[in-house]
Amino acid sequence: MGLFQAANGDLRALGTVGPVNPREFRQAISTTEKLQPIAEATRGSVRRIGSEGSSEISIPRIVPISGRAGGDGRDWIGLKTTDETILRGVDRTPLFAGFLGLAVLLLALSATWYREGR
Repeated sequence: MGLFQAANGDLRALGTVGPVNPREFRQAISTTEKLQPIAEATRGSVRRIGSEGSSEISIPRIVPISGRAGGDGRDWIGLKTTDETILRGVDRTPLFAGFLGLAVLLLALSATWYREGR
């Protein structure tokens, strides 16, 4: 899917694969109005990190919040911490541990030495 270019010398042609006006590009103008009802229903906020006509970017601090606290402030936004997922533990097993790794290394070294000696 997308726009493709074919060229032959000085000649160039463009072709599209897929729909000409896909749904995700129909209203590509950035706006906060569509997300505002969802943000209000979930006690969140919609922010812009830059203003129109200005090159200044203002990224708010991200703060962990819990319970029924509000999710935003003047220069910060909150991410609600929950107990939905809990990491119980991590198991790691080395791929080549100890003597097995040493044996593979010595075998590879010996094979290389044997091959170069011929």
